[in-house]
Amino acid sequence: MKQHTLSRSLISTLGMNIAILIVLNLISTMFFYRLDLSKNRSYTLGKASKDSVRKLEENMVIKIYASKDLPSDFLSLNYYLKDLLTEYKIYGKSRFSFEYIKAQTAEQLQQQAAVNNLGVFRVQSFENDQISLKEVVFGMTFEYKGKIERLNFSPSMQSKLEYEITSLIKSMANVNRAELFVWRDSTFYSYPTEVFSKNLESNYKVISTDLNTPLSQGGVLLLTGVREVLSEDQLYNLDQYIMHGGKIVLLQDRTTITPESIIEIQTNLFSLLNHYGIEIKPNMVMDYICDEQRVGISKTIPFPIFPVVRGTDHSIITKNIDNIVLYVASELALTKNNDNLKFDPILKTSPNSGLVKSPNFAVDPNIFNIHTREQFPLPAITVGAKIEGRVTSYFANDPVRSANPEFKKSIDDAEFVIFGDRDLSIDQENNLFRDRAYIVFNAVDYLLGNESMIKIRSKSLLSSMLNIRRYLESYGLMYEDIAKTEVQIKTGIKVACVVLPSLFLALLGLFFFSAYQKHKRSVK
Repeated sequence: MKQHTLSRSLISTLGMNIAILIVLNLISTMFFYRLDLSKNRSYTLGKASKDSVRKLEENMVIKIYASKDLPSDFLSLNYYLKDLLTEYKIYGKSRFSFEYIKAQTAEQLQQQAAVNNLGVFRVQSFENDQISLKEVVFGMTFEYKGKIERLNFSPSMQSKLEYEITSLIKSMANVNRAELFVWRDSTFYSYPTEVFSKNLESNYKVISTDLNTPLSQGGVLLLTGVREVLSEDQLYNLDQYIMHGGKIVLLQDRTTITPESIIEIQTNLFSLLNHYGIEIKPNMVMDYICDEQRVGISKTIPFPIFPVVRGTDHSIITKNIDNIVLYVASELALTKNNDNLKFDPILKTSPNSGLVKSPNFAVDPNIFNIHTREQFPLPAITVGAKIEGRVTSYFANDPVRSANPEFKKSIDDAEFVIFGDRDLSIDQENNLFRDRAYIVFNAVDYLLGNESMIKIRSKSLLSSMLNIRRYLESYGLMYEDIAKTEVQIKTGIKVACVVLPSLFLALLGLFFFSAYQKHKRSVK
């Protein structure tokens, strides 16, 4: 009898546990939560991404074209892609779906990819003790309201994958795109800026302006550099836009390079900024850490006038963005005795820097041939800054302009983000510097109050806590050959990580053996 009762009790308990599991499983399908313990929740969708798919009006279909035998450097990207798209689908609900396109042969997949303008990658493969080249497909298309966009993948894009996907969703669905006034001068149109322009259109509702007519109050204006003298109407409209609460992102230096020489830019924009208390100095910044330029067929030489800088960690605008190459940049500062403005550097050169000053801009040829730290004796120089505070109108003492009923004489909370280089809008062929313009879009989003977009654009998935180069830079420990020093330090750390644990275990074993021997003698 007792055994029968016990059996019924066990069956009842088992049935109850199964019922609880079923209920919990049903609840889990209704609610989603990811436990992300990584720094800054790097593996969880940002708010901007969630909002973009939540606001879809119609179905968006994602189609992934991926070869069956993806190389190893694409595999981790593919796993991360699946996780991201699964999370997009959860927040987009029935409006967002994705699928992997299947093909019977690799040739058929390549044909389907070609129809959708997706690229084919040639990668090295090691098979049967031989190295050969094989072609693989890895990309995806977005279909929404009859429109099709595409995205090709590369092994290095894992950290910016969410940003690329969200930007395309926002652009196609026209959701969460704030208005942005944009001024483009002749410099912008003289160089390749297709990628920069595409990013502008993806992220914002761009309103082009020539400043000949007043801008609506508030918002953000991106000035991609001024080389010519502005008319008085243009200068007045810019001044009053600022006085009425408009915020400015400015890309501006003091020099331009011609085939014959380096010339100082002459524009009255500098007079306007100086009146506010902001100075873009008439100089050209140099840095020991710089880009290299090809000379001849195979030789490259360092170009200190093209410094490679990184953002300061305390600024959300430049955080996690490295390898920002600047082409003939200028130093930023406040004018003397200015207590009305707060100056916050967000972009600096290394502790081994130099300056070439106007009016001659004479560059010592030796800096290209004999590249040593001693040639760069100056401390870090500010080439990017946030500036905020009280400014007074440039036209405050103009009796005609100030008589306008709409005229405003001053503002207590003006905001500027200024980078000392007009060329930040130029597209990069070198993949190492491809994402440098992110700091410009981050600056715009910072002034728009859209920090959620900054976080996914500046997401760092693979950053190491032990960044040798940053450590050396932060403590001013710069060596002649930084790359070689970095390799030596990392090699030393690897050796230590292998040797020290073994040494510790050997010492620990010796200690216990010695203790055992003592115990054995004491027993005798």
